[in-house]
Amino acid sequence: MFKRILVSLFLINLVFTFSACTKKGSEQPNGTNVVSPEKIDEVNGQGAIFTEEEKKILDEQEYRQQAEAYNWIKSSEVAKHNTKNDCWMIVNDRVYDVTKYINTHPGGPAILAGCGKNATEMFFKQSDGTAHSEKAQSMLEKYYIGDRDMEE
Repeated sequence: MFKRILVSLFLINLVFTFSACTKKGSEQPNGTNVVSPEKIDEVNGQGAIFTEEEKKILDEQEYRQQAEAYNWIKSSEVAKHNTKNDCWMIVNDRVYDVTKYINTHPGGPAILAGCGKNATEMFFKQSDGTAHSEKAQSMLEKYYIGDRDMEE
């Protein structure tokens, strides 16, 4: 009888240990996997070893969190905003929504050439060969919406 109890306890412990060590990421409603960075082997209290798939999921989670926290914007997203009524541009890896400024731009429609693009060179080398003034450079901050995503 004592042997049966010991064997049963051993099997329960083995199952518990196995399930704690092999816990996979869970599927979220939006179709992404999530793995807890605090994955711990509950039997011995030590950090468990992540599989390559789990490491990849953790890296993606961290990247998404940073992108949201720092408001990173992909160039492909900026490219979608390329009209007079919806104009984003990149200047020095920062993204600006200048749509509201287009009608008052002193250079007229020249600003439209930068819509949806990296306009750094255009901004610092206008058609006459000069850079925008310090005043114009400081005005950009008013239209700042995020930083260019450097990971793309």
